Amino acid sequence: MSRTDFALLSLPNDPNPQNVLDRARRAVGNGNSLTSIALPSLLVGTLDSLMNLTDTLTKSDSSVVQVLSKISSLHSTLTDSDSSSVSVLKISGSETKESYLSGFQWSYAKYPHRRPLPDLTNLITSTVSSIEEEMKNLQAAYSEASGRAGEGGGDRASSSSSKGNSSSSSSSNSSSNSSSNSVINGNLTMLITEPIHAKISPYLLDSDYLKTIYVAVPASLKKNFLETYESLGGDLVGFGVARDWTNDGAPTATTGVDDPASTTAGGLDRHKVRGSPVVPGSARVVLEDREGCLFIVTILKGQFEPGYVDGKHFTPGVSNCFEEEFGKCLRDKRFVLRKFEFVSGAARDERERREKARQQVEHVRASLVRWCRTNYGEVFTAWIHLKVVRLFVESVLRYGLPVDISAFVVRVAGEGNVDKVFDSVTEEFAKLKMGNDGGVGGAGGDEGDDEDANKDENGDTVYNFVSQKFSVEE
Repeated sequence: MSRTDFALLSLPNDPNPQNVLDRARRAVGNGNSLTSIALPSLLVGTLDSLMNLTDTLTKSDSSVVQVLSKISSLHSTLTDSDSSSVSVLKISGSETKESYLSGFQWSYAKYPHRRPLPDLTNLITSTVSSIEEEMKNLQAAYSEASGRAGEGGGDRASSSSSKGNSSSSSSSNSSSNSSSNSVINGNLTMLITEPIHAKISPYLLDSDYLKTIYVAVPASLKKNFLETYESLGGDLVGFGVARDWTNDGAPTATTGVDDPASTTAGGLDRHKVRGSPVVPGSARVVLEDREGCLFIVTILKGQFEPGYVDGKHFTPGVSNCFEEEFGKCLRDKRFVLRKFEFVSGAARDERERREKARQQVEHVRASLVRWCRTNYGEVFTAWIHLKVVRLFVESVLRYGLPVDISAFVVRVAGEGNVDKVFDSVTEEFAKLKMGNDGGVGGAGGDEGDDEDANKDENGDTVYNFVSQKFSVEE
């Protein structure tokens, strides 16, 4: 990406505008290009309104530049290119930003020039705000379409706006594809094919007592998992002797009254002996990649807790499922319980769904690219109109009334040469006077030798003419 420096200048007429143009061209030099632009006859308003408007125009200028940058970054991300793609963002048709600046003409249809200046400024900024809001809505639609495209679908538009510092979509795509194909968090419907399922189906159990689950293990923890999986959840299952109700409904090994809140109802503690629900030796590898390994492991499905008698009332026992609690034990060791049920033909249906979603994403992406190319020009032209308003306001405050000025746009050759051009213009128009009787000719005020007198509160050089310098990405 390259940047070209530009400047807007205004100078009071001599009263011969041609004389001012010739002197300005001589000051700018042959290596740079200077073009005269026609300012509209804007309404001046009051001095207070002009003073208040200067701060508003400065802030609005910065806001519009941010919107331009967002559109440029979004376009770059959507087109799988780097930031140099800004060169294809034209004003309209084949008109470049440089040609628009050199041939600038006020858009009277969009921005009626006889409105009060605060209203005109608000009209320009509200146009940009509407475009920015539309961009946010389109990005949200693109993000939604990308999400429907499948797990790890690669939301390139959102990466460009939320970060505000987007990465290229190619790297985003690469990362998302890796994520969607990983056994750690990928879509198992797509990963466990018919042949793989046929291979492991003899070991898949789902009975009243046993269930086979899928466990994803990071590659670095595979050895640790194989060494410790049989003892995971070692306090989940109670292996103690259960109550015997064969003696006419009375406990055979108890004295005293059952406590409904106790696990020792009837004097027997089922959880006195605890252990893991894992069936020893049941772990088998299903899939393995660079990121991790997918195992199947068979565990006890659950355990029935005994009921209890409270007086003449019997409360039946409850069945506890071990899968959820065992999943927590896995997470504590950085293993992942992957819930999955194989359905024949599901992979095919998923591929078809993803293809339709991918086509929808591509359709939305193409529309968003066209939107960027159209609205970048809209925001850029609004930006330049805002700068012209600012040039007019500062010229009135600097040169006074009546408004009789010439305005120019300068394309500066090379980088960092704007101040040199401004120094040359200052030298050419050294006797320029400020005020209501200002003009290019005539004696100037006391120039003095204090360099600090030519600095503003921010330390920037203050010239004896109105100027704005800015850069344009090419």
